[in-house]
Amino acid sequence: MRIGAYQFCVTGNAGENFARMKAGIEEASKAGLRLLVFPECAVTGYPPSCISSAAGVDYEEVIRIHKQLQALAEENRIFLVAGTIVRESSLFYNAAMVFRPDGKEETYAKRALWGWDRENFSRGQEPGVVEIDSLKVGIRICYEVRFPEYFRELYRCRTDLNLILFYDVSDEDDLDRYSLIKGHIRTRAVENVCPILTCNACSIFQTAPTGLYDRSGKVLAEAERGKEELLVYDLDPEPLSFGEQGRKAISDSLAAAGVHIRPVSEEDAGFLNALMNYPSVLQALNEVPTELRDWTCAIGEWIRDDDEEDYIILDGNMPIGWLGVNGLLNENHSAYLKMAAVRPEYQGRGFGTSALHQLLRILEHRGIEKVILYTDRDNRIAQECYRKCGFRIVESLTGTMSNGKNVPRYRMESCLCLK
Repeated sequence: MRIGAYQFCVTGNAGENFARMKAGIEEASKAGLRLLVFPECAVTGYPPSCISSAAGVDYEEVIRIHKQLQALAEENRIFLVAGTIVRESSLFYNAAMVFRPDGKEETYAKRALWGWDRENFSRGQEPGVVEIDSLKVGIRICYEVRFPEYFRELYRCRTDLNLILFYDVSDEDDLDRYSLIKGHIRTRAVENVCPILTCNACSIFQTAPTGLYDRSGKVLAEAERGKEELLVYDLDPEPLSFGEQGRKAISDSLAAAGVHIRPVSEEDAGFLNALMNYPSVLQALNEVPTELRDWTCAIGEWIRDDDEEDYIILDGNMPIGWLGVNGLLNENHSAYLKMAAVRPEYQGRGFGTSALHQLLRILEHRGIEKVILYTDRDNRIAQECYRKCGFRIVESLTGTMSNGKNVPRYRMESCLCLK
């Protein structure tokens, strides 16, 4: 795939920024690019360097520019990733918007907020993983490069390419900062055995590079510091080297170590709504689509119900799944696992197994002696997870599901005892 980044001088004038972006798209289209990346806040300018604050942006103009970028993506059959500011009601997000040639848009909002970011923006919630043709692509923004945890999330999502959008410039030359940030980028590539494409705004004193770095941190291409430029590179799949295989094997063995669970809270409504509307999750669980208000109401009922407990599965600080159990007040000390759902990219890799082991330990210490669940007969991935946690099939039956289907199912049980 031919990919690239367009480094230009981002200003506080959205119209001027769009003119430079349009020129970059035209140049990229002529060069045959399939993916083009722009800097952080490329559309709007970054506060307070270019604009006074996020609240002072003309969002009617920004929305018009977003529509024009979407039209250019479709017209040129190219994926565009552009830094911008997104307003949702009274909240503002430092975001990377993905404009797809199929007419769809996706958004990742920066989560590592400090200083100016914290003064202007709200923290994002999405994982920042998108599909670009055959590639799974991770997106991060500027300050997040300082924190390996944000990139470990992408490793666990099995990304093929990671992008970092920067607005990192200085009023005076600072080569030490430039070298430091470049070192962070190369390290994130090495740690996660994944190439990284970066795009920074250019200025006389640019303090982060625009470039492409391979899975072992080697510089494949780099734009000239301080110069408006289109960086172009043909990224072709290559077999892992011996050292890359080693890093990946050891990383995989450690992948589930950071998984833990916590009780659900009202703030989890958005995550649960997104999780339970994944097409593959709906299909696997024979569920029906839901809306955010459904989960807001449901969580309130769960919290008030002493017979039920629900838990969010976390990979570090990232929510990745949901476990629900009820029947806690049964006199026979038997409880029911009513729900076990994990984001698709985390399935079949030990995360659900690790989380369920933790839940079973909690139930043991509460005096629960048996846990019962029902699962579809054709859901082999779920059954393997349950077997690893001590469940065995005790009955075959047919169940009527939320979507109205009659589905062949298994009843599985696990007997718990304190050791």
